[in-house]
Amino acid sequence: MNASTATDRPLRTIPPRGPEAAVLWAFFLGCSWTWIIGMFFPVLLVRDFGLWGWVAFATPNAAGAAAMGWVLRTPQAAASLREKHAGAVRGFTDVTLAFHVLVLLWLGYRLFGPAVLAALAVPTLILPAARRRAWGARLPLLAIGVALLSWGCFFFMTGLPDASLGASFAAPAGLPDRLGPEALLAFGFAAAVGFACCPYLDATFLRARAATDAATGRTAFTLGFLGVFLSMIVGSLLYAGLLIPAFAGEDPALPPVWSIVLGLHVLVQVVFTLACHLRERGDLDPDGRHLFVPAALVLLALLAVLFGDHRLAWLAGPGRPAGPTVGEAAYRLFLLAYGMVFPAYVWLCVLRRGPLHRGVLVRFAVTASVAMGLGVAGFIAGRWPFLLGALAVVTVAKAVPVMAPPAARADAGAPTPPA
Repeated sequence: MNASTATDRPLRTIPPRGPEAAVLWAFFLGCSWTWIIGMFFPVLLVRDFGLWGWVAFATPNAAGAAAMGWVLRTPQAAASLREKHAGAVRGFTDVTLAFHVLVLLWLGYRLFGPAVLAALAVPTLILPAARRRAWGARLPLLAIGVALLSWGCFFFMTGLPDASLGASFAAPAGLPDRLGPEALLAFGFAAAVGFACCPYLDATFLRARAATDAATGRTAFTLGFLGVFLSMIVGSLLYAGLLIPAFAGEDPALPPVWSIVLGLHVLVQVVFTLACHLRERGDLDPDGRHLFVPAALVLLALLAVLFGDHRLAWLAGPGRPAGPTVGEAAYRLFLLAYGMVFPAYVWLCVLRRGPLHRGVLVRFAVTASVAMGLGVAGFIAGRWPFLLGALAVVTVAKAVPVMAPPAARADAGAPTPPA
């Protein structure tokens, strides 16, 4: 069974066109993309930049993901991309799953206690093939319930005394000064590049696009990201200021009502996201032959959890004299994968003419390694000009020639999707 046939099989209960399909897939897309990035990254952005950091994150995020429904003009383009670049799509899924393990066990356990263990365990029930077929087809409908529950939590939060957008405008007392406009500019460029490219390796997006005709796909992606998803990250501003201490390794001391309401929103969203990506992981690797990478990533995430509150003084930088905690550094390292590694793959391997051969992959690997090193200096250590250097490396790498094998040179043809 290959990736493309696995993609098609569970989708027959949803029509490929029409308002019903557009709405179902819009909710599916919006909730499957909320992640622990959409729910927790605004906390760091509010701390470091205030409201403008959130704007620099939210705008390219929603717009870049919505654009995928327009750039991939046909279902066949999405299916072809998934099949040709199945290894990269699987890698994206593996990183996403490990990222959720890190955040749930490091940050989530501090906030919500043992309930996070259920959030990790329940989605694994979808892994058997029969359950992937049965429950996978229901995920778009379940997404409506997930979104309604989150909206209800947001509505309830607005009535709580500690819910405020104030932390988005004025830095909370006791924190270092917010970072300057040069740091915000560097982050904004990186966010724009990352969110313009990395959605094309998300298996849940490719599934939704392959399941809809041209008009329905465009509508679903537009409503899903400019409507459902955007509302989720707007809601994150209600609690961002409350969670800032958690990233510093401190107890945020959430009132019980906040723990319940926020925990309900976060954990239900996480369960849904994990179920979506575990379903894709099972379809992309039905025989379980590619488990080393996800196992290694989860192990690294667990190590980061064990030392999560330890300060990395050697990564101290402007505005962060004590350095980040191990947990925050690991969180940012995963973010760099979406901001540097996966965009580099799309730029160098997907958006190119000819077959995907070893020379192309070597160029990508070298480029991604250099970009990640510069990204660590810029995004984690706070030397923000290095982040722009990382983007420059990825950009100019396209001009570096690669030597194709004779067979690959003979087979060179049309560009690969998106087209």
